[in-house]
Amino acid sequence: MTSLGSGAAARVEAGGVAHVWSTAKVSWSPPDGDGLQWEQTDPDLTWKVGALPRMPNGRSVFGSALWGTSDADVHMGTFAGAILHWDGAAWAYTELENARPINALHGTGAANTWAVGRNGVVLHFDGARWAVVPLPGGVARGETLTGVWARSVDEVFICSTSGAIFHGNHRSAMGPGRRLHAA
Repeated sequence: MTSLGSGAAARVEAGGVAHVWSTAKVSWSPPDGDGLQWEQTDPDLTWKVGALPRMPNGRSVFGSALWGTSDADVHMGTFAGAILHWDGAAWAYTELENARPINALHGTGAANTWAVGRNGVVLHFDGARWAVVPLPGGVARGETLTGVWARSVDEVFICSTSGAIFHGNHRSAMGPGRRLHAA
């Protein structure tokens, strides 16, 4: 989470050469805007602002998590639970069934992307569609999942605010959560 002045917060993801994605409405004035510093060596590079498409019900969405493999393969989770995909030209909805906020995204490639969020939501994208991956019996109720790290197509780690760490893959339910305790 990166603070971008005025109390705003955003997830920022770098993708490819000279592309940075942010979920916040940010106005940066090169070379130093709101404490953010960068060097721009190519005078032909410019910042672009793009609008997200409205949901089918007409509601606006706000991004909450970003992850991608390239400038033509970026996933964005939203506070409404929807997930969008950027194909290099336009945003499109790839997941609309989930209504729980997405807190984090990660993957190892275009056919192995994970999304986690509130109330134990765990989703896996196989390159064609998103599918729910269950947590161990009853854990999902109230569990806020805050991070996900895909080590390989067969191994993912998910953490929560309760201190649980889940380990597994998309072919079966996550293994039992191991609670970490502060010393």
